Amino acid sequence: MKYLNTNKSASYRRFCKTLELKNDPELIEEYKRVHAKDSVWPDITKGMKEVGIIDMEIHIHGTRLFMIMDTIPDFDHDKAMAKLSKKPASIRMGSICFPVSRNFVRCNSG
Repeated sequence: MKYLNTNKSASYRRFCKTLELKNDPELIEEYKRVHAKDSVWPDITKGMKEVGIIDMEIHIHGTRLFMIMDTIPDFDHDKAMAKLSKKPASIRMGSICFPVSRNFVRCNSG
């Protein structure tokens, strides 16, 4: 799915991802807790910025997660995610996030 950026003054790419979560209300609540706006670890935000992620929104409805990720224009998704996944804070966050996830689907950006 391509995102058409109609704001001519903005210069970014947008990626949309969906993730099916395990039907475990306790794990989902923990996922929501660590991703709440005022709860995100500063090292996570710093790492995201370092690899070119400008902003990210996460929405959850039942067991379906939808993520919107805005990045720098020349963002290489696979390289950036590989780099981000090796950062210590991302490894720690993964120990919380991976138990609740089932499968990720990435839509192409515009």
